Amino acid sequence: MRPEGSDSDGDEFAPDEVRQLCWSFMDKYSTCLKELEQALDSKKKRRIADCIIELYWCDRDVKAFHSGELLLQLQSYLRWQDIAVERERIEEKLPCLPLRLNATLQSSDTVVITCTNLAGSEVAELTMDAQKERLLDVRRNIRESVPLPKSAPKHASWKLISPLGKVLDKSKDDLPVGEALGLLTYAPSLL
Repeated sequence: MRPEGSDSDGDEFAPDEVRQLCWSFMDKYSTCLKELEQALDSKKKRRIADCIIELYWCDRDVKAFHSGELLLQLQSYLRWQDIAVERERIEEKLPCLPLRLNATLQSSDTVVITCTNLAGSEVAELTMDAQKERLLDVRRNIRESVPLPKSAPKHASWKLISPLGKVLDKSKDDLPVGEALGLLTYAPSLL
């Protein structure tokens, strides 16, 4: 186990550096949430998508830094708790709630998909056949096993986001899961 305030290479961070990093992330989250709310109010779909993707990147960075220790530090700040409440309030305005799909290829034919909501919480893990099952099957599994938050608008639905931050629209539903999530590529067969 690494000492508190060190990175994966064992380099130590002074408490002041960690505190400054926490404040920088809280500023970034606050800015992203304000921009998301403005985009929602003006109904700019592309800007809404960009803000959601930016929030996901922030979530990824916070969780990755110090192997999650930074997230634990952030949770001790009252401001972070206020940001979480604000994020939940803004999430309620989204007619389509983004669900980030992170995928790991377990074998040539098995993919594990971790589903993360806008708040950064893992809400499901699916194991699927990377080549035989389609993105449509992922949608069905999510619809059946991942409930929307109680605070979601009445007719809300999940909007699937790829590991690369791209919206997985229904035009990709016939793609094999591995290909749709960027894990496998297929060349047309030559007969």
